[in-house]
This record gives sequence, C-alpha cells and structure tokens, in this order.
Amino acid sequence: MALFELKSEFPFAAAGIVDDLLLEHGLERWSVLEDVITRQAWVLGIAEDDNVLRDEWTTLSGLIGCSNVGPVAPPAIRELQNADWRDSYKAHFRSWQFGTLHWVPVWERETFRLPPSHSVLWLDPGLAFGTGNHETTRLCVERLVAWSEEHGVSGRVIDAGCGSGILALSAALLGFKDVTGFDNDPEAVRVSEENASLNGLSGRVNFFPGDLLSGLSGRQGEIVLA
Repeated sequence: MALFELKSEFPFAAAGIVDDLLLEHGLERWSVLEDVITRQAWVLGIAEDDNVLRDEWTTLSGLIGCSNVGPVAPPAIRELQNADWRDSYKAHFRSWQFGTLHWVPVWERETFRLPPSHSVLWLDPGLAFGTGNHETTRLCVERLVAWSEEHGVSGRVIDAGCGSGILALSAALLGFKDVTGFDNDPEAVRVSEENASLNGLSGRVNFFPGDLLSGLSGRQGEIVLA
C-alpha cells in the first residue's frame, strides 16, 4: 500500500490557529508538527491517494489564508517508502539540554560530546510521543529538573502518559528512586522499556499499560507529570 505525504511550512507562532482549523473542520488526515528548538511549524497530511491530499489542501490552504496565519510555503508532496515512514520521526528530534542534563537521539551516540559533570539521557522515541521538541514535554522535564534542584529527589514520581519514557527516565537519571510510568498505548510502554535499557535504567522505573483511571488507581505521588 502506497502512502503519500503533503507538507507545508507556516509561521511557528500560528501553530495553534492551524491546529484549531484542523479540529474545527474535521480534517482527520492532517496534523501540525512543531519544533520548539528551531521554532518551525508544518501542516502535514498523509493519505493513500495523492489526489485526495491535493484536493483537501486546496480547501485547507483557503482556510489558512483567511485566518491571518501569515505566509505559507508551497506544499511538497512525496510518496512515503517503508523506510521513510518508519524513520521519519528522526528528522524532528534534535539534542537539547536544560542545566546539566542532556536529551540526545541515540543515533548521535558516536558523535555527541558530553561536557564534564553533565548527564545524558539517550532516546529513540520511535512512534511514541516524547522527544522534548514539544512544549508540554519540555516544560514538564525542565520543571522536574528545577524541582530536584530546589527540593531534592526523595519524592515519588508518576509519569501519566509516558510516551517514550522521557519524563520518567529523566526522573530516574536525576536520582528519584520511586518512579512509575504508564501509557494506554502498549507501543509506548515497549519503547519506554527499550529506552530504559539504552540508559542502563532497566528496573529503575515501573512501566505498565494503563489509562488515567487504572494507572492512577491506588497510587500516590509527590510529583505527577502529565
């Protein structure tokens, strides 16, 4: 089965506007990609028929044009090969740091140079959410680092919706001893456990499948990241 991708860049500040347009008009094939490190944003559509994408883009670009989004780049359309689909997330994951803690793609392991007295969390998010390139992940993990510096690492940490495991594993790397992470997507739990193994943290975090009801049932924590 062939898949086609249509992608167009637009001003980063308008990401929320475009996201609202997609929801309001039920454009389920489309999503917004944001990179808070480079401050870039794209609207992305994927379908089995490139003509469907072109037709929907005509509608969507008209909506965007009426919404004060700003200049929108001409769309680029390409057929996705199996390797493209499997590895496309790598183009949107770049290393970053906060304080002395670094989050680095594992495929940069051979070239990355860690400064003295700093720590690194190697990550391969696969198709799971959580690289630090999205505001929610970045703000949560930065607050976690700040909390550990202000209050120490004695509290219990719960990562609700663990995705790639970045938040829970960051907590373990910082020195928290009682860390739990869960997600309603079994693929996210698998990826989280793989990332734990990449960093020598296997067994340090209790990852398991669960939603907000089952995942939090009977649990208490001083820090809940969601």
